[in-house]
Amino acid sequence: MDSHNSPHSGMRKRKVSKRRDRVGLLNELRGAKGGALTFALMVVVTAGYIGQGTYAAAQAAREYAGLPIGADRQQVRYLLGAPPAAQAPTAHWAYPSSAATYSVGFDANGRTEHLLCASAGETLSLCPPVFGVVPGMGENDVTTGLGPATGITFVGNDKHRNYDGLGVTFILAQQQVVAIEHHQPTYGADFARSVLWQLLP
Repeated sequence: MDSHNSPHSGMRKRKVSKRRDRVGLLNELRGAKGGALTFALMVVVTAGYIGQGTYAAAQAAREYAGLPIGADRQQVRYLLGAPPAAQAPTAHWAYPSSAATYSVGFDANGRTEHLLCASAGETLSLCPPVFGVVPGMGENDVTTGLGPATGITFVGNDKHRNYDGLGVTFILAQQQVVAIEHHQPTYGADFARSVLWQLLP
C-alpha cells in the first residue's frame, strides 16, 4: 500500500491541519488582544491627559495674580497692600502704577467679585498670564489658544472677549490685549469646551 495514501497518512495530515488551525486561531486571538490592549492604553492615556488639563484649568480659574474670587478685604490688603484712603470704604479699589494697574471690585458682602489688571505703555507683559494669554498678545492668538469666546461686547473703543466658563475676560484695543479681568467662572459646558480646545494639538 502506498504510504502516502494509507489511513495513517490521512490522520497525520488531519492532525497537522488541526494544529495549524489552532495556531492560526491563537495568533488571531493574540492579535485581537494586543489591539484591544493598545486601544485600552490609548483610552487611559487620553483620559489622564484630559483629566490633568481639566484640573490645571480649574486651578487657574479659581484665582488671578494670587487673589481668589471671594477673598475678603483683609486678604486683598495682604496681597496688594492698602488702597488709597479715600477708596477704603468703597466697593472698588484701584492700585495704579507706571507698570500695571490692578482694580478690585467687591460685592455687597465685601468679597472680591472681579480683579482686573491693565498694563500701560511699553510694559504690556507685566500683568500675570492667564491660560497662556498676556497683555500685548493679538486677538488671533487668543482665539487660537482658547477658541471662540462665550460672548463679545464693545465698551467705548474696547472689545471684550468673554470666556465665562473660565471666568476671564480679555479687553482688547486695536486687536491687542490691553487688560485681563478675572471673575467667577461658570464652569459647565463653556469650561469643558475651552479646556478641550486648549488640549487640541
